[in-house]
Amino acid sequence: MKRTTSRDFQLWKEFEISRLLDAVLGRILAAERALIENGIPFPARGSLSLIAKRPATGQ
Repeated sequence: MKRTTSRDFQLWKEFEISRLLDAVLGRILAAERALIENGIPFPARGSLSLIAKRPATGQ
């Protein structure tokens, strides 16, 4: 196993996923969103996630 130095480590690489997996998870999220918007409850009481992007400040 090759050891990674802090100089070679790129944190954003840890969050990259394949396009296929991204598409599958996106479809699941869209289905869940549609169910929630139509008032259909989840029997297992799952948690909701919120992801936001801060707008650029122009500085």
